[in-house]
Amino acid sequence: MLDAEASACNPALDWWKAARNRQVPILICAESLADRRLSGWLEAGAWDCVDEQTPLPLAIQRIRQAVEASRQLAAAALRSAFVAGLSVASPARLAVMESVGQHFVFRIINRAFALDFGRSPEELIDTPLDELGLTEAQMADVSVWQRWCREALRLGRGVSFVHQSLRSSRWFSATFEPLRRHGFAADAVSIYVEDISDQQAAKLRSVESEERFYRVFQVIPLATSIQTIPDGRYLDINAAFTKLFGYTRAEVIGRSALELGLWEKLEQREQYYRELEARGQVLDFQGSYRARDGRLGEAVLSAVTLVIGDLPCQLAIIQDVTEAKQLTERLRQREEWFHAILNATLDGIIVEDDQRIVYANQSVARLHGIESPEALIGQDFSLMCAPHEEGRLRSYTQRRMRGEPAPPTYEFVAQRADGGTLEVENSVSEFYSGGKKYLIAVMRDVSERKRLQATLQQAQKMEAVGRLAGGVAHDFNNLLNSILGFSRLAKRKVALGEDATLEECFKAIESSAERAAQLVSKLLAFGRRKEASRQMIDLTAVVQDSLYLARGLLPPSIEVVTNLASELPAFEGDPDQIQQVVINLCLNARDAMPDGGVITLGTRAEVFPVKRDGRTISGQLGGRCVCLTVADTGIGMDEATRQHVFDPFFTTKDMGDGAGLGLSVVHGIVTAHSGTITVESAPGKGTRFEVRFPALRLAPTGEHLPFEGASPTPSNGLSAIRSPESASDLILIAEDDALIAQLFTEILQEAGYSVVIAANGQRCVELFTEAPDAFKLVILDAMLPKLDGLGCLRAIRRQRPNAPVLVASGYGEEAISSELSAQATVFLQKPFVPEVLLSAVSRALGQPATP
Repeated sequence: MLDAEASACNPALDWWKAARNRQVPILICAESLADRRLSGWLEAGAWDCVDEQTPLPLAIQRIRQAVEASRQLAAAALRSAFVAGLSVASPARLAVMESVGQHFVFRIINRAFALDFGRSPEELIDTPLDELGLTEAQMADVSVWQRWCREALRLGRGVSFVHQSLRSSRWFSATFEPLRRHGFAADAVSIYVEDISDQQAAKLRSVESEERFYRVFQVIPLATSIQTIPDGRYLDINAAFTKLFGYTRAEVIGRSALELGLWEKLEQREQYYRELEARGQVLDFQGSYRARDGRLGEAVLSAVTLVIGDLPCQLAIIQDVTEAKQLTERLRQREEWFHAILNATLDGIIVEDDQRIVYANQSVARLHGIESPEALIGQDFSLMCAPHEEGRLRSYTQRRMRGEPAPPTYEFVAQRADGGTLEVENSVSEFYSGGKKYLIAVMRDVSERKRLQATLQQAQKMEAVGRLAGGVAHDFNNLLNSILGFSRLAKRKVALGEDATLEECFKAIESSAERAAQLVSKLLAFGRRKEASRQMIDLTAVVQDSLYLARGLLPPSIEVVTNLASELPAFEGDPDQIQQVVINLCLNARDAMPDGGVITLGTRAEVFPVKRDGRTISGQLGGRCVCLTVADTGIGMDEATRQHVFDPFFTTKDMGDGAGLGLSVVHGIVTAHSGTITVESAPGKGTRFEVRFPALRLAPTGEHLPFEGASPTPSNGLSAIRSPESASDLILIAEDDALIAQLFTEILQEAGYSVVIAANGQRCVELFTEAPDAFKLVILDAMLPKLDGLGCLRAIRRQRPNAPVLVASGYGEEAISSELSAQATVFLQKPFVPEVLLSAVSRALGQPATP
């Protein structure tokens, strides 16, 4: 209110002008409303006027109206200021709160701020907060705003703070500015609130990331440092760094590796920084270092550049490889030693991975006939064996890889690169590396040993054959006597005309001849020298055949008892060598019983006995086997003798009574068959040998023939043999023995063939040359005058390469020329019976015999 006496030069007038500029209502008080100066005030912008005559109630009313007008003008001014603010920060939460008594009231609030309370701006403006029905969480936020509004009014300046809403858990940055500072009369505060939840989360993540980095930095087991570039001063190091180099953290921070003398070779430092500058990183840089105590070492250094603040730095990680390099060097030396040792051994050593060679030493290359073993790496192991051995060796490998029993040691024929072959003893074992199974094969060239062993066996055979001769002579003379006697008896019956009884004589002659043929065949089979042939063997049948010969060596004072199992599993081996084992053990038993006794032979199937270490006596992990036992009731032997019983030339006999080779040969044969032999004996309690051979999975196929050259079961006559397709089938026979030639002729003509006889080899070739295509078959005796069987065969094949040729001989097939045996279409062992001859002819002509 102003007095009307105020003039233009009056200070009150200046105040009035300022109030008018701020839109504050002005009420003029005068003595009389007739005062001429009132019109001037009203023209100047006064709101109203009163005088002394104005009733008091009317004056109070006009004053109240002026105050209300003042408030409305102030609110309008606040709204104008707020609207101006909205244009600058419209995305933020904006409001003006005015102090009314003990509380604040929203005078202005934008929509973003109002939405926090679930209201519209119109609902919040000028309404007491306790009448809005806000939730407890909303009132908690409002309380915060009011508290900071009071603080801004108290301080008379703007204040800012960061606040996390209890209602939404979001983060806000709030600024409170008292409007009184800007010329407003009201106790009002403008509020500017910005949601900084994302920034706060990012900041929190940054802090957490830094904390994690520092923790990781400190616990990294490798020496780690942060250095400036390019002076290399350390800003930080971890515990592993101090442990490696022996310096404390305080001694390192602020100094460089060059000052500390960590680089043993300065040229390595220069090279390192060149790479770091060129590429911004260094990977696996190898260098030498010197620790605080003077210790020298080797390290691998990797580093990357980074910026910390505005400072270019490097993060370096150092791995001490001193021990690793020393270990590598020791391993390299050891590997060189191993290679030298493995290559110096005479045995070939191969490591297989699924039948592929992954390692081979120099001796393998020598055995295979090549210069370097590297050529074998990656090749299939079958490259090392002869074609006919591939199936057997592959089967062993597959069984072993499946964890099934397989012979740990066996012999096979190896194939050389030049096509030659050699005998190899192979010892196989398993090992695991990286969870994978590998096989180690140690191969030894036993060709010379086999040759000497064969010579030894042959010598022992001849010794046995010599012993057999005495026993066989008696049987053979009896047979000859039977044949001669019945022949003379048959002549006499013919002369007397007693034809009806001739058949009995002929039957006796035939039976004696067959027995003689069997005896000769067994002697030939036992005494001949031949290559070992592997086939499925019935142990019981071999023992029976062996006893046929051995009985002639045993005196009447020795009784033979057998306990032979039937239907034994088959095993793989050479029948002749197994027969030699049986005979030698029988002879050993005989020598142990000079006054007579009992020899017991038995066969059975069983599982390899297991030793305490879980392996069997043969070194296998288990599996079936067939067992031969030979026991006697002789004098026995003490432990010292038993320990040497298999040594070559070891004997308890007097000089001249034996060479001491029998049991040594037995041991060699059994070992070569992947078998085992054990002996139990005690003085006065006899001796018991047990021989075991690993059994095959399948029983032998086909009928076992007890001896070579034996006649098959007699048929109903020649009519059971297949007749030729045409009576014109012409056969050329070269035979110098007239009786045998006559026998050939009568048997073949009776079967419907036409026959031409040549008395020698030269005549045979002449007849064939005259009509090469006329003959369906040529039968050659191996030993012919003028031109032997091999010469005839060569001449015939030159004219007709596919001509079928049947070779007949009284010698074994192995005794004749290997070329003759190999080129013959069919081999016929003499003596023969008609059925065997006709069956051989049918096979030579490719015609199956009629059952």
